[in-house]
Amino acid sequence: MEGRGERKVYDWRFKIDAVNLVTKGGRKVKDVAQELGIDANTRYHWKKELLREGEEAFPGKGNLTAQEEEIRRLRQELKQAEEDREIVKKSPGILLQRREVRYRFVEDHRRQYRVGRMCWLLALSRSG
Repeated sequence: MEGRGERKVYDWRFKIDAVNLVTKGGRKVKDVAQELGIDANTRYHWKKELLREGEEAFPGKGNLTAQEEEIRRLRQELKQAEEDREIVKKSPGILLQRREVRYRFVEDHRRQYRVGRMCWLLALSRSG
């Protein structure tokens, strides 16, 4: 039994143009699909996605929509805040200590947390 061939990949502009040939050009889906060498169902799917997502339709592999990018950014910020909270919990009152004590804390925990972040939280110079 023969496997399916390589899946064709179409860029964003091609998909938009294919949809516009029908929606703005007044042509039949079947004719446009046949002319472009794509399945009519594929063209219908593109139209549906374009109507639903607008300019963020067809983000492509590795490209995020604005909403997905915001979620990624917020998750990153949350992870950072959780790490900051953890560092502060492990070092109660350390900000009141001498600088040498704070540097010792950084040295003792450098495998657990990022040095730059600990220095920032503990008001230390990273090069100190």
